[in-house]
Amino acid sequence: MAMTSVAKGNSIEIDVVRSALDPDYEILDELGRGGMAIVYRARERALDREVAIKVLPAMLAMDQDFVERFTHEARTAGKLEHPNIVPIYRVGTSGHVIYFVMKLLTGQSLARVIRERGKLSVGEVRRILIETASALGYAAKRGVVHRDIKPDNILLDAEGRCVITDFGIAKAPGGQQTAAGTSLGTPKYMSPEHAQGVPLDGRSDMYSLGVVAYQCLTGRTPFEADDPFAILYKHINEPLPRPDLTSDEEWALYAVIERMLSKKAEDRFQSADDMIVALGGHVSAPTLVSQSLPSLVVAAQPTEIILTPTFGTKMKRFWTQDWRSWAGAASVVTTAALVFAITKTSGGTPEISAQPPVRPAAVLSDSARGASTAARGGTTSALAADSVPGAASKVAAAPGRTTQSSTKATPPATKTSTPARPAANALPSKCPQRPDGFDVLLDPVPEQRQGSDLPILFDVCGLAPGTRFSAQIKFRTIKRFNNSTPIALTYPDEANSTRERRRRIIDLEVLSPGRYYLDVIVTNDRGRNVGKTVEFRVVER
Repeated sequence: MAMTSVAKGNSIEIDVVRSALDPDYEILDELGRGGMAIVYRARERALDREVAIKVLPAMLAMDQDFVERFTHEARTAGKLEHPNIVPIYRVGTSGHVIYFVMKLLTGQSLARVIRERGKLSVGEVRRILIETASALGYAAKRGVVHRDIKPDNILLDAEGRCVITDFGIAKAPGGQQTAAGTSLGTPKYMSPEHAQGVPLDGRSDMYSLGVVAYQCLTGRTPFEADDPFAILYKHINEPLPRPDLTSDEEWALYAVIERMLSKKAEDRFQSADDMIVALGGHVSAPTLVSQSLPSLVVAAQPTEIILTPTFGTKMKRFWTQDWRSWAGAASVVTTAALVFAITKTSGGTPEISAQPPVRPAAVLSDSARGASTAARGGTTSALAADSVPGAASKVAAAPGRTTQSSTKATPPATKTSTPARPAANALPSKCPQRPDGFDVLLDPVPEQRQGSDLPILFDVCGLAPGTRFSAQIKFRTIKRFNNSTPIALTYPDEANSTRERRRRIIDLEVLSPGRYYLDVIVTNDRGRNVGKTVEFRVVER
């Protein structure tokens, strides 16, 4: 009888929601319910797409505190636009139904994955940490602390990407969701400061994520007890239980988790970016936005419509407008043929003047480095490009001089010959004689003058010969509140040995005077990346 009453109550409730939202949404079925909300799968009529609609239960809609907490969740999550945070499309009220609409995620919760598999691999735990930390770090920079990070609130979508949900008890700027000295959350995943009811920041979420990572790696949470208060006591006072791990990879990952679970917030990673770097992950930054220009709202521009002329119109245009262009082209061809005929008759070739090359705006290879030096008034130089397959030597002439070369006619078969590949390890490597693993070494950078050419020297260690990799070079401005990236360049490459030395030349013309970070990030053919960072300064020319 009790089950029948519950089913009947649920049926009445879904009918009420269906009637209230019918103009805009077709309610398809119920996905799940908790103590504070019911989630339905629905179809948005205007865009013909499936969405998830979270509804506050009717019995809680009369309580203003629950209504405020529910709408707070929608407002908080709606302001966070990140690929690893569930997007909020709309929040509203229709009759007595209070709801918000969000993206429908097809996949599983991390809690269900752990229940089914027990433990996850090192690679899977690392990916969960990097993606979730990226979202939490993004939220923390905007003053939002989730306060309830646990496997149930981390979803794995159909692509395997981690997405954070449920900002119901999040702390956001301008909002006070709990009274001073009280705590809301899940005891097994609460940080020591959260358990003590003191003000929180993003480092508290990092602790909770560390508990999730510990559980993924070992199959259980670090602190367990029958009484919630006993669990909180252990979080505050007891040392972290040392797990039974077997491989070096597991222990290396555990070292990161152990720091995340430090009792004091100041002993943990101070930002999500620090933790991601410790895991060998890549911290993204804008690469194309100029920091010297004000940010503007970008609006869609109208598409230009060009009328295609008919054949008759094209012929008329040719005879009335384009005949001068064709006549000029014909005169050039005629002159070239005449010169060739004279040369053929005299048995020689005309002299060729080597003109100074145009200097690139941002990046110079080693061969172009020689051209740049000559262009400043030095002597003519010929440098082979650094160990990049297919790179060829180039010769540049000093400005104001003309280099004469009598080049005899070459048979057509030899005109397109491929230059020989540079010998491996053309530069002596600083890698160990027997590298222990995949790594990158980066030489220090001395003070540079604006407009000079900066030689960047780095070593790629531990890759098997023939392994393809890419080297990304970045410059980040050192500012207290803003790390911009005015330059980000990627070079595809291939290892000739386990000890590779590389030399890149960067034109500093585009960098204004100031202090910078130089990042060199090398990614192998399996997608794993390692990087090094040095600091240097650019002074006025």
